[in-house]
Amino acid sequence: EIPAEELPNLMEGTESGQPLQLLRLRNPHGTGEWNRDWSDASSRWTEMLVDRLGRSGVDDGTFWMDFMHFIMAFQVVDVCFAHPSWHPASLENYFCSKSDESRLCRYAYEISITKPIDLYISALQPTKRGTWARHERRRFYQPGDVSFCLVQIDHHGSGIQDLIASNTCSNCTRTTLEASLRQVGARYMLLCFCLGTGPLAADSQSVED
Repeated sequence: EIPAEELPNLMEGTESGQPLQLLRLRNPHGTGEWNRDWSDASSRWTEMLVDRLGRSGVDDGTFWMDFMHFIMAFQVVDVCFAHPSWHPASLENYFCSKSDESRLCRYAYEISITKPIDLYISALQPTKRGTWARHERRRFYQPGDVSFCLVQIDHHGSGIQDLIASNTCSNCTRTTLEASLRQVGARYMLLCFCLGTGPLAADSQSVED
């Protein structure tokens, strides 16, 4: 048995004298797989390839597909930054209510560092595949704009000392921000905001709630 972390995610070779490129993918939902050529049930698998590539044979969200169908099926490919020494954190937030004059989202985040760091921030919104309105399926979630502003605040926390990084995004399912923080002991504040009216079927909360 080959440990999962040692299984290849890309295989290049030939099949009947023709070039063959296979990609190993994973559905982040953990279920639901490609069901055509090179799927778990495909007849194109040989015993040698099964042993070499570790086809699971169960609906665990992990599957293989050929490169041509991959570029036909996927329009966007994201690269996830992940290293053993990094410290990830996932935090919930809420869009502001449509009646709020301030367009800030429900929570802001204070950041302090004890050593220089590289910071990667990403905001993810639900999509039609992850409908927010579970109790009312006819209301599909449509993304709204969500933007970031990272500022350095003074040591008393009473004012903004410097703008570190910011970006604005319009009607997108995800947005990212990258910043290099080098001033040890400094305090930072990450502000999330929505300049538009917010997404359809959003789970929103007023800042005053």
